[in-house]
Amino acid sequence: KYVIGTCGQGGRGKFMWATDPWGSGDAGGKVAYTRDKVLPYVPTPLYVNGHLFFWNDDGTVACVNPENGQDIWAERVGKNYTGSPIAIDGKIYCISEDGQVGVVDASPTYKFHGFSPLGDDSYSTPAVANGRLYLRGFHTLASLKAK
Repeated sequence: KYVIGTCGQGGRGKFMWATDPWGSGDAGGKVAYTRDKVLPYVPTPLYVNGHLFFWNDDGTVACVNPENGQDIWAERVGKNYTGSPIAIDGKIYCISEDGQVGVVDASPTYKFHGFSPLGDDSYSTPAVANGRLYLRGFHTLASLKAK
């Protein structure tokens, strides 16, 4: 329903807007709402199962109502992130800069599953192809086969 845009500076997300591209107003769309807290600077927002998720550079993860931009939950899992999160089978995965793969439920109820070590620093986003999850570090590539 909305196009989401974020921007920031100094390593922090500063502003987010949700635009109705079919509405009227400036630039052909209407801004439905804005948000100025708990926002990513580099990682991309993620829409999963009717909810908007922000996995922020500073290790704060938020589940947001996409209709109004209000927090459902916001929790700090820790670490620093440059890559973006991905969703697979109801879970969200993101690799920290020190090579730890964090996992949370893509749900309106917060559940953190912990970290798994990649064994290498990383600024990358996990990738999925042909039934495999690929996790890339600076010097390594891990491939996990789906069940």
